[in-house]
Amino acid sequence: ENYDAAIASYQSALALNEAQGHVHNNLGMAFALLKRFPEAIAEFTRALEISPHLAEAHKNLGNAQRENRQFGLAIESYQKYLAIKPDDADVHVALGLAHKEAGDFGACVPCYEKALQINPKQEFIAGGLLHSKAHLCLWDGFQENLEQLNLGVLAGEKCTSPFAYLAMVDSPDLHKIAAAT
Repeated sequence: ENYDAAIASYQSALALNEAQGHVHNNLGMAFALLKRFPEAIAEFTRALEISPHLAEAHKNLGNAQRENRQFGLAIESYQKYLAIKPDDADVHVALGLAHKEAGDFGACVPCYEKALQINPKQEFIAGGLLHSKAHLCLWDGFQENLEQLNLGVLAGEKCTSPFAYLAMVDSPDLHKIAAAT
């Protein structure tokens, strides 16, 4: 995993032909993997200037913006990606996390619900959804959802993070199981 060599190769390719959106996207990924988010954001943005419908560049831009704590911009990028690929559960989760990190628990709930609708076994999101609903005092169906979550934990499913689960359940035995998955 020599990202510096990859960066040099992508830059060489762009020197020959600057108008390659996918190459700018790949260069952005190399920068993102090195945690060089401003450079990654610049490359993803350039990729989208060249190829506005390059879905992966929208997603990658959102991820880099989120890592760079630009939550509003990340939300916009994820929404553009989902306009192209609406059935990507992972990006619905990322959109929900961006909303949550921006302090908008209300907006993250439908994102998590959509992710679970697309993929009912989406890792860690059932617990994140209930945790977010608890923050909003949305108690309708909460107990039933919590019982389902407990069954998932007992079955060894990765349905909640141990930290979100800790806030909802008072059972050291269940906490230990959740932490082990």
